[in-house]
Amino acid sequence: MGANVGTSVTSSLVALAQSTDRATFRRAFAAATVHDMFNLLTVLVLLPLEMATGYLFHSTDAIVASMQLTARRGANRPLLKAITAPLSRLVIQVDESSLELVSLNGSDQSLRLVSLCCPAGNASNSSCSPCGHLFRAVAEQWGDMACGGLLLLLSLVLLCACLVLLVKTLHSLLQGSLASTLRRGVNAECPGRLSCLTGYVAMLLGALLTLLVQSSSVFTSTLTPLVGVGVVSLERVYPLTLGSNVGTTVTGVLAAMASDERHLAPALQIALVHLLFNVSGIVLFFPLPCLRRVPLRLAKALGRTTARFRWFSLVYLGAVFLLMPLAVFALSLAGPLVMASTLAPLAALLLLLLLVNVLQTRRPTWLCPLLRTWAWLPRPLRSLSPWDQCIDQCLCYRRCSRPASPREHVTPPHCVSAV
Repeated sequence: MGANVGTSVTSSLVALAQSTDRATFRRAFAAATVHDMFNLLTVLVLLPLEMATGYLFHSTDAIVASMQLTARRGANRPLLKAITAPLSRLVIQVDESSLELVSLNGSDQSLRLVSLCCPAGNASNSSCSPCGHLFRAVAEQWGDMACGGLLLLLSLVLLCACLVLLVKTLHSLLQGSLASTLRRGVNAECPGRLSCLTGYVAMLLGALLTLLVQSSSVFTSTLTPLVGVGVVSLERVYPLTLGSNVGTTVTGVLAAMASDERHLAPALQIALVHLLFNVSGIVLFFPLPCLRRVPLRLAKALGRTTARFRWFSLVYLGAVFLLMPLAVFALSLAGPLVMASTLAPLAALLLLLLLVNVLQTRRPTWLCPLLRTWAWLPRPLRSLSPWDQCIDQCLCYRRCSRPASPREHVTPPHCVSAV
């Protein structure tokens, strides 16, 4: 469940690259966060259900128990790895046997994860020669931890650079007649009475394309700038994203089928848990139009908010993908009783606030006069505008307080009030 939520952060980072234009940023961030909304809503429903009944565990356990399992070494055929593996071996090589021992038995200081010595010549002799990858010297002198940290930093820099280039490339390509043709093709509906099946066809297409590239992050990150420039609608991205969620689980099932006999059953079961989690979420939040609109409306509201207050996108990313997981992890260390007694009142409060907001819009007469508006609350508790003004004044004060160059004698008009 955590992996499902975490994998959608890449699309949000792509949307940040389009923050220069408010309209484009509104559409792009809504497209990125519709994935977040679906995953978070599914977790909110299925996590308590799983803790109470073991729905996912018992269902997948029954499926695995009814199967005659046989390891299939050729089941997992990575399509892109055949292209990327030669380059990645030039950068870093990992001892897979040591990695497997660490994953099964825990950390061991005597094991080296980075390969320093590679087999020389035929596999029949036991001699080896120094590996020729770029990070061999770093791992030998500084250790695996430093080498891993340096690789993590380098990969993040390359990821951000590739995402920015992806957005700029799509912006330059999707203009004129090509954009209008692609818009008509992607947003087209099935003819006649089959129009109700359009979303399911898009879902199947998203699953197939994700299975081809073997990464839901790559697929959804490509869709985000397309929505930003107005080529693909948010309503069409939603089923494509759900199909991508299912397609990425097929890769896990294929990888599980390639496990050895000892670990085949648990590996296949956790892969099926991932698949069943996403299928259950689709059953909950797609067939019924009233429930289908919930993630879409939440994503649109978040897109409008971040387009008006662009700093809020950073607050959202930090809260959802950093602070919230750390808080839940800290509560889990304190024990299930502490975690339940803390999260249950918070969840009840959030549901109550959501219900009051809906009734304020739809049925205000059902509420007492005090709750029909939030005007009685202090303004910073009911609006982001005071926080936005505070941030603007702080930034403006820093710009205006810098020493002026000899050519600068006039204070900018927009900084007078802050000074």
